[in-house]
Amino acid sequence: LIADEDYFEKITRVKNIDAESLTPLINGSIKIKSQVVKKDPLEDGIRKVLNFGHTVGHAIESYSLINDKNPLKHGEAIAIGMICEAFLSKEHNGLSGRELRLISEVILSPELIKFMRQDKKNSNQNINFSLLKRIGKASFDYTCTDAQIALALNYYDGL
Repeated sequence: LIADEDYFEKITRVKNIDAESLTPLINGSIKIKSQVVKKDPLEDGIRKVLNFGHTVGHAIESYSLINDKNPLKHGEAIAIGMICEAFLSKEHNGLSGRELRLISEVILSPELIKFMRQDKKNSNQNINFSLLKRIGKASFDYTCTDAQIALALNYYDGL
């Protein structure tokens, strides 16, 4: 996100989260970070871009460590921070709404939807939900598409 649009697009195309898929991406990330650090070894300027997501993320991580029975992991807190700071980028720094939605979807959707697919309530490759018709009236076995789930996650993100 901070240095290479093509690299971000490459990351978004990863289908399997395993060592074979992730190793070249980790190496690519290390290369980007190394290039940035070489340009600014004393963190006087451009190196500060490596902090994207960390200002909000560290605050969330600290809050979670103090207040949550099962605190967020560092990476989870930074992912939330990246979404929040992408929102601030849209509001104050020219990031487009399309780019904000893409960043949010990439960070939130695939991993959460992957876990949703493992839920015992599912059938026929569908993710099943219990949804409200109104307060006091629920329905069950309601299926949603990945896009619909992403919209729900983005709504949550907007609160």
